[in-house]
Amino acid sequence: MTREITMKTQLQSIVASTAVAVLSGCASGGGGSGDAKDAFICLIAGPACALLHAQPPSSNPAGASSSSSTPTPATPTQPYGPPPPVTSVDQFSTWSSASRFENRDTLYRFDSSRTELQYYQGSSASISNTYVRGSSDGELLARLWENGRFIGLPRGDGLTFSTADATFVNLASIGQPGLDVVAKPGDGNPFTSMRASDLVLMAKPFAHGWDYQSFGVWNYTNTNYQTISPISFGSATPASAVPTIGAASFSGKLGGLYVSPAGEGSIATANVKVDADFSTRSLSLASSGTTITRDLQTATAAPNLNLSGTLTYSPASNTFTGTLTNAGGSMSGSSTGRYYGPAAQELGGVFTLKSATGVETFAGAYGGKR
Repeated sequence: MTREITMKTQLQSIVASTAVAVLSGCASGGGGSGDAKDAFICLIAGPACALLHAQPPSSNPAGASSSSSTPTPATPTQPYGPPPPVTSVDQFSTWSSASRFENRDTLYRFDSSRTELQYYQGSSASISNTYVRGSSDGELLARLWENGRFIGLPRGDGLTFSTADATFVNLASIGQPGLDVVAKPGDGNPFTSMRASDLVLMAKPFAHGWDYQSFGVWNYTNTNYQTISPISFGSATPASAVPTIGAASFSGKLGGLYVSPAGEGSIATANVKVDADFSTRSLSLASSGTTITRDLQTATAAPNLNLSGTLTYSPASNTFTGTLTNAGGSMSGSSTGRYYGPAAQELGGVFTLKSATGVETFAGAYGGKR
């Protein structure tokens, strides 16, 4: 009991000292039904990412030429209000058990895998350089919102993601009803032609039949640079409960932010399949049907961004890592993830792929179930 009280006090202190704006749920807009099955979580605090493997340069390199397009917001702006105070912390177990949200002042603790990439823009919205900062595993603290639609920014370093007048867009029009985008109003975001500054791509767990995990990809602006932060989160499988014999296939979704060789950004989505061999502790990942979009209403096939690779893990471990490459052969990079659920019923992970010679980059996350 003393430990719980101490933890609760510490978390209240973190929340009070962290300038991270949060979102309340809204029961209308963008393809949601307004019931608990449209639920999302709003991250309001969490340990700062230990992603210090590479420090970015102090200057912003000159930008590449950009491609212009007319902003076309897909849905009206949705209002969001302030959060209630935090009074308790619960360990997340399943979406089904947490979906009723009787206690909207409760924080939930998630297991997570995350990675981070920084990019720089020139004088326009085009991207001039990218820097992969690394990956880490840890905990994520989040608030559940009744009828909510969005996961806010999981940062504990004072960074603010104000979403009081954010625009909510469901990607059903491009064949991805289980994915949402929330955009902060402003100008200059390189990943969409709609008027936006920061944005988030979010997977809806109930839409995919997931009960133990989900993922999101955050894009936000810091003082001198911009950041892409993919995160996989949920209830990790105990290491001792990961099967040691047999095999299983997991299917689900993949989403991320893509930077073309010319420096133009877009949002990429795909199907993903992961074949796991528990006996050899090896997983074969392959994504398919990749498309990209900038206006969030139309999609262009991008088979060159289909990913494949092998991931492995150590005995008595629930986390895996490996290398992925794109079908076009122009990028490669690492992926890290973990099994979720009491007996590895689901899995999820993050990835960052980058060209060895140019600015082309693909960073995102994925999730799936057996």
